[in-house]
Amino acid sequence: FDGGRVRSVTWTGLRYVGVGDGWVSRSTDGLTWSTDAFPNGAYLTSVAAGNGLLVAVGLSGALYNSTNGVTWQSPHLQLTEDINRVVWGGDLFVAVGNNGFLYRSPDGLNWSRGLAATEANLYGVAAGSGQRVAVGADGTILGSTDGLVWLPRLSGVTSHLHDVEWGDDRFVAVGWDDQPDGS
Repeated sequence: FDGGRVRSVTWTGLRYVGVGDGWVSRSTDGLTWSTDAFPNGAYLTSVAAGNGLLVAVGLSGALYNSTNGVTWQSPHLQLTEDINRVVWGGDLFVAVGNNGFLYRSPDGLNWSRGLAATEANLYGVAAGSGQRVAVGADGTILGSTDGLVWLPRLSGVTSHLHDVEWGDDRFVAVGWDDQPDGS
């Protein structure tokens, strides 16, 4: 990549698309990449592919979609929260962010806010086996079957959970304490 720090990359079935600090890169082979400035210089944190569409999210409510990874459009939502991660779960895009930000979309174009009783910053989201799981600050874990209603799950930890992934019939979350001494 010649665009700077890579924040997220996804496979569309035809090409890889990576996003970062104000740029987007594309590659058909994972070796040779073309990089362009992103509209408005948006600071992007995550990209996901599904339903024939790419969705990229980022700081200050950045939310964009694209059919080709070159031309990007915004669904014109009035969002201000930092959006930290987006995932495609086979039937829905789900985006999570700061202050309990949860949005869902069946098509990447029309978005609705999810319902959850949390104001925690959410850093990661994953989908698998008809479930969605979001993780975040202070051990926050939320679960949902429809991406609309999110219920708390007991994590047993107080560390910040920064990411979650689905595989081998289970969700696995990772995190760490954000202490200056590294503890």
